[in-house]
Amino acid sequence: MRILIVKLSALGDIAHALPTVDLINETAPNAEIHWLVESRFAPLVKLHQHVDVTITVNTRKWREVGRHGFVENISEIIHSFGKLKRQHYDLVIDLQGNVKSGIFTAATMAHARAGFPTHLAKEKLNVLATNLRPRELSKKLPIRKQLKMLTLYALRTVGYPELKRNDCPSKNGFRAPSASVMREAMWIESLGVPPEHRLIGIHAGTTWQTKRWSTFYWAELARRIVDSNLGSVILFWGNEPERKEASCIRAVRPDNVFLWRGGSLRSLVAALTLLDLFVAPDTGPLHIAGLVGTPTVSLYRATSAFRNSPDGPLHRSLQSPLPCSPCLKKKCVDNDKCVRSITVGNVFKLVSENVLPGIRRKVWRTSS
Repeated sequence: MRILIVKLSALGDIAHALPTVDLINETAPNAEIHWLVESRFAPLVKLHQHVDVTITVNTRKWREVGRHGFVENISEIIHSFGKLKRQHYDLVIDLQGNVKSGIFTAATMAHARAGFPTHLAKEKLNVLATNLRPRELSKKLPIRKQLKMLTLYALRTVGYPELKRNDCPSKNGFRAPSASVMREAMWIESLGVPPEHRLIGIHAGTTWQTKRWSTFYWAELARRIVDSNLGSVILFWGNEPERKEASCIRAVRPDNVFLWRGGSLRSLVAALTLLDLFVAPDTGPLHIAGLVGTPTVSLYRATSAFRNSPDGPLHRSLQSPLPCSPCLKKKCVDNDKCVRSITVGNVFKLVSENVLPGIRRKVWRTSS
């Protein structure tokens, strides 16, 4: 059995979908699992030990149609479609649900192509590319539950029995390489952080304006964490604007507040593995932290905490109390009011409840 998962982007969405690999591996242990993903996110998929083949595409490059690149792009697109068809997949599971993923799903020419029903597909035309769509899926379910149910439905249609534990695989095959973890641990030691200190990560950056929190609020939260002796703070970032914002946050309270050194997706996953707690808005690194088992506190304004937050007792979330939240708008005239609706005090309360004095959940000392 050769199975293809189509989930091209983005970082957080891929993190939501990665647990489906464990479901497939436990339900169909002899299956060969392939994953189609945008090339910039491929390193994340490759960290899952049960993904046998990672197939990459670069649709961003393909969209940059110019006089010199048009013929080259068309040739590359045709080659990618032909490569997918030649794999002769027994089952394709489209976990993206838009037109772009549908085009790739259809290009496989597989007889069994599973995807979202019309009421859940991000773009309705996607349903033209699939022929297996579970009608029982509901918008009222968290996104990870939806993805797991879709995957289990697809496996049942090709003859695999249901898991006895429903949608809960016994093992998580996603992890950072031990060498990457060791490098991050050595960097943390080089900062002079005492081994007994708890490590609390903060990631302020995210894509939408309506998902962001105030830089001033993040700085105040970091100050309260350090002044209350809850632990040391590491400020994470993913691009230059986020690095500058993290630097501004650190400037308020530089003692025991450190700027992450940056690095690859592998380095990010390794660093998140070493934390005792991670605090962030609805963004990719938050969902990766949940994936590696790091406790989280997450903030939601335009998006839904019920739908998107990491699941399990280790994770706490705050939803804006405004009646319009979640609105799913990327821009809003009432953005400042929405930012103020989540207070530093409320976030700090959840942080202090998750970080028990004198107890470290993670061991990162290189000497061990």
